[in-house]
Amino acid sequence: MYIMYNTICWSISIAGNEKTLLELKWLIAPQYSSLEFILLGVWSVKTATEYDPPLDSGIHEAVEVLRRAGVETFESCEGGSGHAYPEPTVRFHGDQAEGFKALAAAMHGNLCVVELRRVWPLLDGEPTGPWWELTFTKDQ
Repeated sequence: MYIMYNTICWSISIAGNEKTLLELKWLIAPQYSSLEFILLGVWSVKTATEYDPPLDSGIHEAVEVLRRAGVETFESCEGGSGHAYPEPTVRFHGDQAEGFKALAAAMHGNLCVVELRRVWPLLDGEPTGPWWELTFTKDQ
């Protein structure tokens, strides 16, 4: 009897601006005198997300921690000179409890959270939102 090693890859678009690449590897073996195969076990599963536009390198880990926890992020910046925010910031959608869910996920992910904010930005003199923001120390 021989064992075959197979790999399959999928690319899944989520929300139109990111791609999740899923790679699944598994082991199969043929049944005796048959063309059927039996699954012996999954070797590995890898995922990687590509964002369009790409995330700033200084905020990538925070976004990934939050996304894995099911937080719907929509804007992020590593902060600093020449950036949209003075400090590393992630914005996300959600109801009243979502901010605390995100804060817990960030703390469990060993991220150095500075502030949790509920914001209503003004656009053309009109309040928009509300949105949540988490800010982090510059050195993650």
